[in-house]
Amino acid sequence: MIDPVFYLFEGPSPLYGPNDPPPHDLGPWPTVDRNDHLGYWVEEAGNMMIMTAAIAYMGKDAAYIQKHWTQVSRWANWLRLNGLDPISQNSTDDFSGSYPHSCLLATKALLGIGAYIKMANTIGRSDSAAKYRAILDTATAGAIQRGYDFQNRHFKKAYDQSGSWSQKYNLVWDKALGLNVFNDSIVANEMRLYLSKLNRYGVPLLSGVTYNKSDWELWSASITFNKNDFIALMHGEWNYTNENGQMCCGICDWHGTTGFDENEFGARGVSGGYFMRICADRCMGTTASKTPVPAHAPEQGPNIVRAGNQLAISGSAGHGAVIIADAWGRVAIREKAGIDGRHTIDLTGLPPGMYAAVVADGHGAMRTMRICLAK
Repeated sequence: MIDPVFYLFEGPSPLYGPNDPPPHDLGPWPTVDRNDHLGYWVEEAGNMMIMTAAIAYMGKDAAYIQKHWTQVSRWANWLRLNGLDPISQNSTDDFSGSYPHSCLLATKALLGIGAYIKMANTIGRSDSAAKYRAILDTATAGAIQRGYDFQNRHFKKAYDQSGSWSQKYNLVWDKALGLNVFNDSIVANEMRLYLSKLNRYGVPLLSGVTYNKSDWELWSASITFNKNDFIALMHGEWNYTNENGQMCCGICDWHGTTGFDENEFGARGVSGGYFMRICADRCMGTTASKTPVPAHAPEQGPNIVRAGNQLAISGSAGHGAVIIADAWGRVAIREKAGIDGRHTIDLTGLPPGMYAAVVADGHGAMRTMRICLAK
């Protein structure tokens, strides 16, 4: 399903520039044409990254990543530049309106970058994986600092909208694909929020409305991979489907949570989202832990120890890479680790600020450290 999108960028007569984000659709049937006026830029860039990683991961097809590596690398860079604090644009929930600084889209961008790291490790691109792990760690910390309601312990709808919230249904991919973007407490607190907002017929999609999107709700129900959480949120959809005598065109994926109002979008293909838990469970069935490590990787993996302005690296043999990046994701230091797995990095020349150090060995195992250099 995503091959045609790649073709629009990689084919003999590409309709898009190499550094454009992917389109929301291929154009009006039966003509395929350039169709980027709808403005779902971060949404679709994140989608292409996650889907490409999922195809390669579930199908054990590293060749698919190799084939499209140049383009997914461009989209990873585009997300780095444009996805971490999105300008006003549509999400897939376009009926909710567009607004800037969307936490939903920022988390999608972070997960898309996480998917890129997954792909890089799959094909042995340890340097790219280390570089983007540093970017991801600092960007995730920034998104939490700006977008998290620390008093009520959940993400806001947008960085600048205090007291707001929205379902962050894309979080399901974090654990399903072992992307390691957000820690478990962030995800557990999101679930706690959704359970507290549960009405008779489901959880509202976001603050200020009573409608929901039933496919996304079942994604949200799956983010903790906890059976009781899933059943609790699923119960609202069960009530709606079994008590609503007004449905005439199949299950509705956009409906009210306090009554049978807003009954639109019936029998659509997006209802495939109802099966997310099955898909996610299948992904987890091939994932040994939240941080999967290839069987041939060293058991311990690389290590970082800081002493003043010196970083001592060990256990990174096998063409390891060391990356130091600042809070904007700009690489300050990039070096290859020593053949014997030992290396020393001098931080003396770096300006004061926050940095992330990432060391990756030649087998895909990683270690990260956040560094604060005072004045």
